[in-house]
Amino acid sequence: MGKVYILTNRWMPDVIKIGKTDRTVAERIKEISQFSAPKGWVEHFTIESEKYDGIEKHMHQVFKDKRLWPDREYFEVEKERAAIILKSTMDLCGGSIATQEDVNEEDDSQIQPRKRVLPLTEYAPEGSELVFTRDDTIKCTIIDRKRVLYDGKEYSSLSNLAGELVVEKLNYKHPNVAGTDYFMYNGKILSEMRDEILSREME
Repeated sequence: MGKVYILTNRWMPDVIKIGKTDRTVAERIKEISQFSAPKGWVEHFTIESEKYDGIEKHMHQVFKDKRLWPDREYFEVEKERAAIILKSTMDLCGGSIATQEDVNEEDDSQIQPRKRVLPLTEYAPEGSELVFTRDDTIKCTIIDRKRVLYDGKEYSSLSNLAGELVVEKLNYKHPNVAGTDYFMYNGKILSEMRDEILSREME
């Protein structure tokens, strides 16, 4: 039994590391930090499976055109898109979602450089449904530029709802997450949509 993990790094916000280990993710992060730079790695998503070696190879193949260096496990991929594919692969090959470990190297390692915040109505019209990336039965409705409605309760921001869900549904220890990383509209993650919108504005 081993693990396939997705790590993020505060100093490389658009890059993830996809790797495997037959130990704990905490041990692997310490090892990575000893022999490579930068430090500040954070676990984003991990699965456990008897077929962890093949699953890791499959993930590397899926994102081969996004690989930054041939001999390194760094990929320029939206972290939640990678998590969705890793979970789907696990569902096909067998395994389970690993409980997120408290493996942050530094207390402030969760602080990611913030990209410009767009109103929710830039992504979809008021009344549109947004789908939670890890469970497509969980949906919320856009009320206006900032607020969403979920399970009869209004949330002042999508990030507040996402923070509640990752703790309750995913057993994350750190609820400080961006809502755009964990919700989709028409199959596209909002953070991907944001990058496309901002890229068009710069053209």
